[in-house]
Amino acid sequence: MDKNLDDYIVSQLKRYCDEKRPILAIITNGEEIRFYSPLARKSDFNDTLIYSISRQQLSDDDTIEKIERILTKDGNIVEHVEDREKEISNIKKEIQSLEFAFQNKIASIDSEIKIFEKQYETIRSQIDQKKNELSGLKRDKDEKIIDLKKHNLFYISEHMYRPFVPPTGITGITGTTGIIICPPDQPPDLSFTKFINATFGTQSPTKWSALVRCAVRTALQKNISIGKLKSFSIPVQEGQKNDEGYHPLPDMNVAVAGVDASKAWLSALLIAKELNVEITVRFRWREKDGAAYPGKEGLLQWKP
Repeated sequence: MDKNLDDYIVSQLKRYCDEKRPILAIITNGEEIRFYSPLARKSDFNDTLIYSISRQQLSDDDTIEKIERILTKDGNIVEHVEDREKEISNIKKEIQSLEFAFQNKIASIDSEIKIFEKQYETIRSQIDQKKNELSGLKRDKDEKIIDLKKHNLFYISEHMYRPFVPPTGITGITGTTGIIICPPDQPPDLSFTKFINATFGTQSPTKWSALVRCAVRTALQKNISIGKLKSFSIPVQEGQKNDEGYHPLPDMNVAVAGVDASKAWLSALLIAKELNVEITVRFRWREKDGAAYPGKEGLLQWKP
């Protein structure tokens, strides 16, 4: 039981069949039943195998019917064996046909896979090369920035604000109460600032939001279109919009949205340049973490 039939039992069966020349030879190990026909005209005994049935297949009615046909006394065993030989021959031809058909498809796909693998290796190599190149560029950039900072005794904050350098001939930081004269087109960060006073042309707004509203009102009075203002990225809307941060301008069919200090200054500056009017703002940075110059007073000014 449970012995491999191919190991030595089949060889024993072959010797027996060579001596006795039976019409049918049956062998089993409990898991598999084999039917051999020594009458088959085959040079190799293994080719005389006509049925190989597993124990699980014995529950199949078709399998039982085939066994009954070959074992019944009323049946013609020789005729059945010959029919089975033809059937096996046809099956082998069909298997060869399938192998040939699939072999071509398999070979074609295998060839494509090899091509893709070569392409993948090439692309993978190019990706690795570009990654190394990118790492090298980043490393060179960092080294150059560090060398530049060290050479110029310079420090850039984590927000990368431009360092303020007072223009030649204009008072910069003078002691603890001096005013920082800021370049109008490239001001430092204006977060955490308290508005002190300002002028826009002949008007005097009193806070950052009022500065923008004053500039927009003046522009509209000078026949600057809303479309033109929007092209400056100034948050204006036609109509009495009073939500989403917008508030209407009194006596005008226009609403202006609130913005932070930096945006307020740049918006008002663009309108001042368009109208060719002077703009000035004095302010103070609050004593807070994140302020560009805590406690310092600043001045922003542009003149035509």
